[in-house]
Amino acid sequence: MSDYLSLKRYWITLTAICVLLMVLIGGYTRLTNSGLSITEWKPVTGTFPPFSEENWETELEKYKASPEYNKINYGISMPEFKRIYLIEYFHRLFGRITGFVLLVPALFFMYKKQFNSNETKFLITTLALGMLQALVGWIMVASGLIDNPHVSHYKLALHLSMATILFSYIIWSGMQFYYKKVQINFTNLNHLIVVSAILLLFTQIIWGAFVAGLDAGMIYNTFPLMNESFFPSETLSYTPKLVNFTENHGWVQFTHRILGYVVYMYLFSLYFKILKNNKNFRTNGKIIMILLNLQLILGILTVVYQVPLVMALLHQLNALILLGSVIVLLHKICDLQHYTLGVVHD
Repeated sequence: MSDYLSLKRYWITLTAICVLLMVLIGGYTRLTNSGLSITEWKPVTGTFPPFSEENWETELEKYKASPEYNKINYGISMPEFKRIYLIEYFHRLFGRITGFVLLVPALFFMYKKQFNSNETKFLITTLALGMLQALVGWIMVASGLIDNPHVSHYKLALHLSMATILFSYIIWSGMQFYYKKVQINFTNLNHLIVVSAILLLFTQIIWGAFVAGLDAGMIYNTFPLMNESFFPSETLSYTPKLVNFTENHGWVQFTHRILGYVVYMYLFSLYFKILKNNKNFRTNGKIIMILLNLQLILGILTVVYQVPLVMALLHQLNALILLGSVIVLLHKICDLQHYTLGVVHD
């Protein structure tokens, strides 16, 4: 039994890593403007790339019918097309690999009769979220293949949100393979404090997607001020006014900055007022603080240097790792309900 438990731990950890890598590859695909290079969605037959020159010519002809070719990449050479095509192809392929990593070990555990009802529920839910994520991804891509070679930043945010939910669910549910299964008690103040941190991080990730989708990181490349001002120079010209914070480039970046300050101060306070002096959660707190400060540094460097590829990808990746570390903290707090945050000391 213990051997199977160890295997399940490897399985769930590898699945979570695959989802993280999927997000990283997705970010690379977007930043290299490769996402609209494959104009069809073939979940089964699309597993293999073009092999012959004739197949490549066929794919290029399909791409030539797209608005991106006619409005942005007109006259693209075959080597250039192959580059963006293979980036998007690998993004889709890795989605299939992730599904394989999730499903095949689960079938093995079922065959060995080492899969209980909770684990079956986890598998079904994860598969459903994964398939929904793939569908949202295709809807997002398809929207850029009609007239305007541009993907709505709302759809991009939805796509990233789905990936974040999937990753969060795997982390939370996967903790049962390391510790006992727990439940969040929404009448427990300790639980609510950490749940609030998770919601703040999730909201910040969504606004990060807005910034990315609008290329809002390419403006106001100064810190801490936005071109010598705390506020962006754009007026709140959109109606209704709240739309400015999701569509007006300057105000979207401003909102992302402010949310970053809020998240930082919230987690900073959580650590120094609660976690630092509590022996049960001190290690979790130190990990969160390291990731939090790294995220702040990566965010500043990303905007100051106008979204360099590696920096932007690390910023996105670290955001999910930070979120995962707070989810682990929440699970531990739920597992130690007889402890009170900030009271148990050495």
